[in-house]
Amino acid sequence: MNDGEYTSSLGARLIDILEEAGRSDIEVFYDHSKGAKSSPAVPHFGEYGHGTTLANVDIAITSGNKILMLAEIEESQARPKTIIGDIANIYLATGIRIAGKPYEFSDAKIIFGSVANPDGKGKKKAEALANLIPNSILPELRRNITVKSVVVDNQKDLVDQLADVICRELGITLTEPNQFS
Repeated sequence: MNDGEYTSSLGARLIDILEEAGRSDIEVFYDHSKGAKSSPAVPHFGEYGHGTTLANVDIAITSGNKILMLAEIEESQARPKTIIGDIANIYLATGIRIAGKPYEFSDAKIIFGSVANPDGKGKKKAEALANLIPNSILPELRRNITVKSVVVDNQKDLVDQLADVICRELGITLTEPNQFS
């Protein structure tokens, strides 16, 4: 797969899962979509504008004007500074917009997904670092936002395991594991 294809695949899969589960109250937005099917979530600080944006979040899962989950996916081995940047950008944001619309994101869950070295080394380090970051954030910036990391041994498992974790967090039971592979 090319850069961003796992993110795009997961975003499209989540839309299918939610539709099959009859969850029209939940919407999925994702970056790297083909044909501009979706819009990325854009965290920003201060007044929204080009000079205050922090990054594009790979996947945002919303209900109404509230963000339930934000997923950051590193499709290959994530280095420590990438993990820190992916997660800290969300904590440092004072607002998040999707297609120009502001969303509330306190109480959201950050799902961080990555791949370990081919030999499995680095998996525990990536998981530990992703889970350590919330404790290093000032309490007033935490806003009850939590982090769950999903670090897999190989790229082919990344989308399946992230879909399973996200669905579990949303209270959706898949009829068959990896049913959209």
